[in-house]
Amino acid sequence: MLLAGLLNGAIVAFPNKRQRKMSDWRIRHKDADGHDAQATLLCREAAIVQALFLERRQHCRVQIIEGPHGELIDRETFEREHLKRLRW
Repeated sequence: MLLAGLLNGAIVAFPNKRQRKMSDWRIRHKDADGHDAQATLLCREAAIVQALFLERRQHCRVQIIEGPHGELIDRETFEREHLKRLRW
C-alpha cells in the first residue's frame, strides 16, 4: 500500500517502511502464546531453517511458508519433507 502526499501541486507516493522484495520468503506461524506472527527471510533455505527453529526451539506452529511468484510450502509438506526428516 502506498501513502500519497501533496507537494507543490504534485502527488508524490511514499512507499511503506518495508516493501516486499521478489526474493522474500514469509513464514506465517502461531507464536508460543497462540498469536498470529510472521517472519521474512531472503531465500527458501533460510526460511526452512528459520521455520525449523521456530517449531523446535520456540514452540511455534508454522502454518505456511510463502515464496516469491506464489510459491507455497504448506504445513503438511513442511512436516513431511523437513520437520520429521531430521531431529536436533
